[in-house]
Amino acid sequence: MNFGEFINAFGTGYKNLIVGLTKPYFCRHLLCNITKDETVVVYIDGIKDKAHERGESAFQAFYRNKDRRSLHPIAESILNSNSLDTSKFILFLEDYCKGYYKEKLLTNFKKYLPSTTSSTLFEDVTNEFIRILKEEAAIPDKRRKEPVSLNNSNSAKVSDDSLEAKMSRLLKALIITGREIAEFKSTGVGDNIRRSRLVETLKDDFEQLLALSNQLNQDEIDENSSIYSDIRASVQSLTAENFVLSTSQFMILSAKNYHIHRLSDLLKEAKGHF
Repeated sequence: MNFGEFINAFGTGYKNLIVGLTKPYFCRHLLCNITKDETVVVYIDGIKDKAHERGESAFQAFYRNKDRRSLHPIAESILNSNSLDTSKFILFLEDYCKGYYKEKLLTNFKKYLPSTTSSTLFEDVTNEFIRILKEEAAIPDKRRKEPVSLNNSNSAKVSDDSLEAKMSRLLKALIITGREIAEFKSTGVGDNIRRSRLVETLKDDFEQLLALSNQLNQDEIDENSSIYSDIRASVQSLTAENFVLSTSQFMILSAKNYHIHRLSDLLKEAKGHF
């Protein structure tokens, strides 16, 4: 399920949500309700001025059938700023269904999420949205021009498809999912299912990180560098459970999170070294 299919599954219920709401601005409304920091959705690079404000055509480009624009800039900003807000999105879904039949929404999403039920619909839709955002964040928007550094013209030595880059993205995803588990808030609806899916995602992502670390080529370690072996050692010193940390637990260095911070530093060093 891509983002275009995701937003289309909501049908026309948005017309009952806010008087005069158009589909492009419903798209913006949808994205704003999955994040605590709405400026990263409304404004390019979060710069709050008229020149950087995303207009109707910008949001339309995110879901149109042909030449659909990548959600990468918004998805990456939401994930990197640790501003995902699942509780806010579930409240949005509850509000959406007040003026739109929940059964209709269930029918539309069941096409893509066959195991969803009326009792798990909101959690399943929320988890699918997060999955889409993570997928979009991992795929660079080729049409977006990155700022050019005058001091470092060779700053892009490591491509976005390199093992180091893939591991960096997985590490960010693990930190975010671990924080969601640690700060899990009960909504009274499908809590066990929602939490078990977060745990499953955490374990799957960690297995991928472990597999990627084993792919690092020992032959590429020269006599002056042991970064790759250090990366492998740090990953092997971790378990999926190490990532279950609240924001405050992650910020304060401890035995549990030491190798997470070290791995982050090593991956940054690898990008600059290789």
